[in-house]
Amino acid sequence: DGDTALIAAARGGNCDVVELLLKKRADPSHSNYAGYTALIVAAVGGHYDIVELLLNDGADQSSPADNVSIM
Repeated sequence: DGDTALIAAARGGNCDVVELLLKKRADPSHSNYAGYTALIVAAVGGHYDIVELLLNDGADQSSPADNVSIM
């Protein structure tokens, strides 16, 4: 599925892991094979603390995935 550790942590709502991965320079705008980014999966999952972390780290707000909007 192409999920990165950051995408998996965001999907699971693991804020501490997301924060650690961002500190280690994980790319917040990388997408998996379906085009979903950590920002998208965090927003869809209702993990708004993670959404805030990702946005503060410069995550791209545009979605490469078809028919997906985080707004």
